[in-house]
Parts: sequence; structure tokens; C-alpha cells
Amino acid sequence: MTRPFLLFALTTVILLASGCPRSQAVPPVSTPRTSVTAQESGQEFSPSPADELDNPVDPLHPGEAADIGLVQATATPENSFIVTPQTNTGPIRQLSTLSDLLYIAQDSLMRWDPLTGKAVPLAQNVIDYSPSPDGQVIVLLRPQKITANGVQHFDLDALHLKDQQIITLADNAASIQQIAVSPDGSHVVFTQKDAQGVTIFVSPTTPGNQPQILGTCHAEPVAECASLAWSPDSRDLVWSDALGLWQAPAKAGVNLQRAKLVHSNRVQIKDPKGQSLEIKARFTDLEFAPSERFVLVKVALIGSQVGWQAVFDRRSGLLSQATDTYITGEVETLVKWQANGNLLVGHASEPNRYVPPFIHIWHVIPTNPDILVSGEQYNLYSDDFPFSTAQSKSIPAHRLIWLTEAQPNHLLFAIRLNRSDDPPVLFDLNILNGSLTKLEILPAETSQVLWSPDGINALVLGGRNQIYLLSMRTSEFTDLQPTIGPGAHHFFWLTPTFRK
Repeated sequence: MTRPFLLFALTTVILLASGCPRSQAVPPVSTPRTSVTAQESGQEFSPSPADELDNPVDPLHPGEAADIGLVQATATPENSFIVTPQTNTGPIRQLSTLSDLLYIAQDSLMRWDPLTGKAVPLAQNVIDYSPSPDGQVIVLLRPQKITANGVQHFDLDALHLKDQQIITLADNAASIQQIAVSPDGSHVVFTQKDAQGVTIFVSPTTPGNQPQILGTCHAEPVAECASLAWSPDSRDLVWSDALGLWQAPAKAGVNLQRAKLVHSNRVQIKDPKGQSLEIKARFTDLEFAPSERFVLVKVALIGSQVGWQAVFDRRSGLLSQATDTYITGEVETLVKWQANGNLLVGHASEPNRYVPPFIHIWHVIPTNPDILVSGEQYNLYSDDFPFSTAQSKSIPAHRLIWLTEAQPNHLLFAIRLNRSDDPPVLFDLNILNGSLTKLEILPAETSQVLWSPDGINALVLGGRNQIYLLSMRTSEFTDLQPTIGPGAHHFFWLTPTFRK
């Protein structure tokens, strides 16, 4: 909580010193550009080269301070920041928060710094990894020999960036599958498959500790752990298998007997006549809310394409359906947690019903028997939505994709015309006043947009190894492919770090 406080303190002191009223402060989300892009002018899309990024800036280490105008920010050994007023008598150094990017390229784990524009290798012989959100602890999955019967063996190592120490957690272990580091970086869970099924292990990421069994994933109908999720406080692990949802405390000293089935694989649904039916289902894609009480769950009926999203209350054991998220094999809805604990559901348009794309908010209210209470709905329409002349005689079908809450009360997403080569368009929705603002036209071949946690940048991925950095401040594209190189994958944005 210190970083939002720091930004608030910096803004307040500067505004008071300049005598400007606070209502004149710059809004939290970039306003649309007034200049015309190459795409808008009909020219070929050409991003800026990566070497035009900012000059190198060193991180702010404990005990060091950076000045901005009339305030000083001092880093402490606890990685917090103390803000104090100070007279500006010397050179001013820039203090900013930016997210670094992790990825794998040519079997090496790399870290790209948006300030310097440089990528540095962190470890070699890596096929998978799981970082803590701040990147201080990264667990590496590294392949070793393959046995005569075709079983792949792995090393599982913990890389501690602060002291550049690598700790071996599992040596030459067979068939390691999923890995997940706790939010505080203190523990890692991983799954290992053998003839008896799949076993979940937990291990501290510090030296001198052996992995312990946390639970097993049952083999009906298949032996697999469908999903693993740490609680935000790093105390508990929740996972799913063929029997349902499981939970166990995931600290040192846990054992199999303490794993608990918190919800069976049987769920209640209603038939067309309103009668309740109990059927078997699978739970996947587990994701905790910002608090540790609620878990978002994807529910899929066994042997069917029908499914929906639900919220599981760990305290009461109730599973509440988000009724507008039913999947029937067509385009799925997008479901995301808000920072305030509400649930966002993004919908594609429904041309046959003359329904435009819309975003629906579910309020998560623990005292309500249904847990989920329907809230605001934002119907989306803009003259800047992509439109194809080839489909001008039909009602356009717009998909809502890459939804995120980059800043409080501001939702970012793209609209793409279904079955069309028209480029998708980025928009910003202000949920306080309902205003919809066009931000940028993306390259037509865009396949994925990964938003950075700082809300400043987005990684835009496309076909033919195209990798662009989109600055939300300047609306400029930078071609990262020459810097990151071909074949890069498994991208992960770290939480913002303070720099001087």
C-alpha cells in the first residue's frame, strides 16, 4: 500500500506548491491523440524502433533517495518508501514506477527493462517458470535427461534475484508438470505424475528444506490437477480435480491429512421447467479475488460443451453462478476481478437480438444469500467500432476482447469485428460517467494484448513473431522483435518497481 500513498503524496505536494487547484490535475488515463497514425492516414503500419526508448535509469536502492520538486522519496530496507518535504536546491532526478517483462527466448529466461530498452538473461536451460509478482523469487523448471522408457526428468530451482542465488528444490525429478510460486515468494507448489496419479508437493524456496506432499489429484475420469491457485496472503492453496475443489494450508509442516474437499463435483442447475437438477461438473481456471475469501471458478459439465463462471465462498462453502456467463460452444464471455472485489463480465454483441457489446458488473456481497448481486450494465457503441463494407448489409457482430482494469474506474478493452480482417480498436470505458473513448487502432494481425500492471504499457503480439510495445501515454508502438528476438514466449509482466 505504500506505492499508491507515495504517488498521492507527490501529487498533493506539487499541486499545493504550484498553487493550482486539484481539479486541474492530469486525469489518470491518457486522453486520445490528436495526431493521425499511419493506419488512419492509409500508410503502412510502422512502429518506432526499440532503441528510441528512454535513457537508462538505475533502480532506487534501500537508503537512497530521489527528489521531485519539493518532496523526497527514500527507500527503506523493507522495500517501502518514506516521503518528506524538501527544498529543491539541486538537480532533480526522475522517479517513476514501471513494470519489467519476463519471457523465455531460446531456452533462456530473460528480463526486459522498459526504461533502458535492454533485455538481460537471468538463467539458461529453462522451459517453464513461475515468478512471485515482484520477480524477486523465480522458480525455474529445467529439463534434464530422458530415461530409457521415455520419462522426462527435471530440476526445479529457485532464483533469488536480490543476491543472485540459485537454490535447487528438486533434483532430477520425473514428470514435473504445473508449478506455482506463492505471492510472497516463500513457497512453491508443483505437481508430479506417476503410475498412481498426480501428487501435489509444496516446498519453501529457501535452502535446507525438502518438498512435502500437500495432496493428490484423483484419477476419475482422468488423473490430473485441473487448476492450482494460491490465496493472496500465501497461506492456502486451492486446487481442483475430478472429485471437486480442494483446499490445504500450504506452509511448512502440512501433510496429506490436512487437505480438505471444500466442494464436491456435484452442482445444482435448473432445467427449462425450473426444477433443480444435480449433475457432475469439472472446476477449472481458479482465480482468487483481491481478498482471500472468494475464488472465481469455471464450471464445465462433464461430457458437454455447456459451462459457466461461478464464485466460490471459502467461508460458507457456497458456489454462486454468474448467470450471464453460460457457454454453449460459441464465443465465451470475458470474466475479470475488479480491484474492489466486484466481478466484470464482458459480452460480445448479439446481432439477432440487436444487442451491442456490453459490460456487466456483479457485486460480491457476502451477507447476501446469493453472494452475487447484479449491478451496473454498460452498453457499448461507438462510431469508431470496426466496420466492414463487405458486411454492410448485415448487422455487425462485434467481439469484446482483452478486458482489463488498468486504473481505478477505467476499463480497457478492444473491439474486433467477427469474421473480418479489419484491425481491432482499443477503447477506454469510464465506469463513473459511462463515457467511451477510442484509444488506438491495433495492427490487424494482433492475436493477444498483455496489459502491464502499471497501466503504462501493453504488449501487443501478432503473427509472424510480431511483438510491439504500446505506450498508453503516447499511443506510440515500438517494435520489440529486434530486441527480444524470434521465438519469444511465456511473457509475464512484473509488478511496478520504483526507480530513480
